[in-house]
Amino acid sequence: MAIRFDEENHLYFNEQGFIVPSVTEIIGAVYGTGLEDAPAHFVERAAKKGTAIHKEIQKFITESDYKAVNAPETARFVEYAQKHLKLDTAICEHILWAKTPYGEVCGTADLICEDNYENGLLADYKTSKTATAAQRKKWQMQLSFYIFMARQRSCPIEINRLLVLHLTEFGCEEIPLEYLGDDFVLETMKLYSEGKKAGHDNTQLQTVSTEQLATFAAVLGSSAAVCSSRSRSLGLVAIALAISSFLCLP
Repeated sequence: MAIRFDEENHLYFNEQGFIVPSVTEIIGAVYGTGLEDAPAHFVERAAKKGTAIHKEIQKFITESDYKAVNAPETARFVEYAQKHLKLDTAICEHILWAKTPYGEVCGTADLICEDNYENGLLADYKTSKTATAAQRKKWQMQLSFYIFMARQRSCPIEINRLLVLHLTEFGCEEIPLEYLGDDFVLETMKLYSEGKKAGHDNTQLQTVSTEQLATFAAVLGSSAAVCSSRSRSLGLVAIALAISSFLCLP
């Protein structure tokens, strides 16, 4: 499956041109982002900083003559990598994709490589100021999706370690994480496809496809399709999303 990534808008498209939800989108919809109360300008600034550091690290790994390390967080990664990682066969910013019974999912792994003991690892860089228990749980969810997707596709490196490299200007903390299992990924996908949050109903539904758009008129005219109060609510939300998507509204 060839996946196209629109970096500017952070959207994944499959071969048919449909948007495929990202791991971050799915986890945020089902379990919350943890950033609901954070000021928008703070979130945007942190995201821009993280993106810049990711790009610096990618250039350091893929361009042998790259020396322009600007961010102190990148310097901390370089120090860590030179001691612990084999980067000659590393795969950077690797797009992952999987198809489940509940829909498709995409994500981008920051780094897939071997450590000095020839253990295959999948690592994600985090540049947040903190690494709380709640943050680590979300990171564990994210990387569990990544290894699930990597194992469905032929990855050149067999992965048996999941790591978050928490980068600050003062150091690089290695945070090992355990795989939550296929059941966790599939149950999360199921909740997302049904428009639910973990533990209760949610009106956030997955992206409406062209086929679904073609049927919304029939839904409008069918009382049977919305016979119960719950299905009526979800049905109206689906219709609104379909119309908004069709008209390219925000």
